[in-house]
Amino acid sequence: RLAAESTTTAAECRSDVSLGRVERQLFDKAAQGIRPLVQFIQRTRMIYQLDVMETVAWLDRQRACGRGPASLAANDV
Repeated sequence: RLAAESTTTAAECRSDVSLGRVERQLFDKAAQGIRPLVQFIQRTRMIYQLDVMETVAWLDRQRACGRGPASLAANDV
């Protein structure tokens, strides 16, 4: 299941995605680096139910579609 979730399909990339406030904040924090991103996730995890590894995987899928910041290396997390 993880392999299926980690691959981005063409249909996912074609879908018109309008980002919400939290998604935009995640992109902003990721653009600042791994430390601000992790701090944001830890600080707001009870509110937004975020997980560091799942968030980085989501950011990588968005990047694969040409959206958001550059990929974060898995060994940075």
